[in-house]
Amino acid sequence: MGVNYLNQGQCVEAEESCRLALEYGPRFAHPYNCLGMVELTCRNDLDKARQFFKDALSVDPDFAEAHNNLGAVFFRSNPPDYNAACDQFKAAIEIDPGYNDGRENYCMCLARKGIITGDQGHPEERASLFTEARSHCIRLLEQNPNNFNGRHHLGLMDMMDQKYESAEQNFKRCLEIDPENPVCSYNLGVLYTLTQRCELAIPQYISALRNGQGPGNEVSIGARKGLADAYEQCAKKDGALLVFLDRIKSDPGNPKHHYDLGNTYSEKGLSDQAVNEWENTVRLDPLYCPAHYALAMVANKNLDSAITIRRCQDYVACVTERSRNESVDQFNENVSRCKTLVKKLEME
Repeated sequence: MGVNYLNQGQCVEAEESCRLALEYGPRFAHPYNCLGMVELTCRNDLDKARQFFKDALSVDPDFAEAHNNLGAVFFRSNPPDYNAACDQFKAAIEIDPGYNDGRENYCMCLARKGIITGDQGHPEERASLFTEARSHCIRLLEQNPNNFNGRHHLGLMDMMDQKYESAEQNFKRCLEIDPENPVCSYNLGVLYTLTQRCELAIPQYISALRNGQGPGNEVSIGARKGLADAYEQCAKKDGALLVFLDRIKSDPGNPKHHYDLGNTYSEKGLSDQAVNEWENTVRLDPLYCPAHYALAMVANKNLDSAITIRRCQDYVACVTERSRNESVDQFNENVSRCKTLVKKLEME
């Protein structure tokens, strides 16, 4: 019952239920493990969580879930203790080879150790760790082909080994399974930047920014830098970008810069590039209404009725949403035009 409460985010009820279970069965491991999860999930108190998981293992040394959870504590410590974490994850899957959470974490832990040892100048040790990590990731995917984290870990190791084609396939598969995964989007952006494909990197960094967990998040910080780097790379072969490069580098992820760049492309007759930037604008800020309207007008110019209708509907919905909190008089003329256009196209 305590775990059910925890899964619903009801921390107080979860703790009460776990402690009640402990009173009735002090020699059962599960209540200790449950209390450890309360400390880890609800309070991020790693010290208390560590002790509860150790208490669970003192009662039942073969409790795979408690080993896995103790490994998570070591992994999340500051600084992380990857050796201790990997040992716990390994113990979990040795006890229960079908425990996919433990195997996923063991793959991740080995990959992280491999990246660090490689950065420290030990390529042979990294290769050994990557080989073992890959074997566990592959086994995990055999059990659950839709495990996006397994795909991400494989992609990351492939990218580190400069196996770019395989890395791209794994990151893309991750995003097929979980289209809003910011980590896979970010690392696919890094891959495209490394392989001089800046035009493909830009939308991936934007997706990472849109789906990340706030501006201070590690992925968001990396995506902002990556976005600036990708635009700088593209500017070397695209003169229109030079005007905006300083703006984008100083404030990457600002939707106005992308909207203005789209207008510049449009003025130069570069319709495809304009559409890309206006789409980037609404990815970053779905309520940047002028970009929706610009996209609708391009679709109408291209005589694509279905997309014109959809884009105009997006624009009207955007203005309607913004009208809840601000004056939208400046959009009224274009709203009327879009409504008239949609009515006409639907009649045709």
